[in-house]
Amino acid sequence: MFEITPSFKVAVASGNTVITDHRDRFVPLLQRIIEKLQVKDEKPFSEAEESQLQRLLALSPQQLEQLIAMCTYCFQQAVYNSYSPQLSAAGANQYQVKAFQHVWAESGTQVLKAVRDQSFGAVPSVSGVSWRVQLRNLNTSTAVEESLQPEPIGVIQLNMSPPDTSSVDQGGGLVMEFSKDEMYDLFFKLERVQEQLDALA
Repeated sequence: MFEITPSFKVAVASGNTVITDHRDRFVPLLQRIIEKLQVKDEKPFSEAEESQLQRLLALSPQQLEQLIAMCTYCFQQAVYNSYSPQLSAAGANQYQVKAFQHVWAESGTQVLKAVRDQSFGAVPSVSGVSWRVQLRNLNTSTAVEESLQPEPIGVIQLNMSPPDTSSVDQGGGLVMEFSKDEMYDLFFKLERVQEQLDALA
């Protein structure tokens, strides 16, 4: 669960000030931020636009940076984790909360589709998975260690295919070893990944 940090509260407070004093400019700011989530590695605003926003919204460079980061984070959580921080719990007034809800209702579906269809670059893909369970030999240099049983471990190998090709590189692969506890941790993380993929489907 998201922990509301002091810096997050400060950014929310700036949002309250902006939407109270410049209500007609807050929604366009949110719309630009959520729009840019569809473009990889691109900031919502240029340096010139940020300078203009500082004047228009009467914010310092740090306040504007925190505000943009907070808004971006909220939308990213909604897109990638199907979760959004509780702005009201962080001190957001009703107008700021409604502005977020309005922009998400208007653009959320389009952003989700764009992110789902987005290419994240040419990366290898998993073409096959093999696994086995084996015993890890312990160092028996002491009498105490000699009394210990060998530790069972799981070994998983991911066979990788080069990007953008149907050929399988049988010589390349990623081999990983897991203890029982590490395997449980991996399982729960994969479950979380599956939930996020389902949300984007």
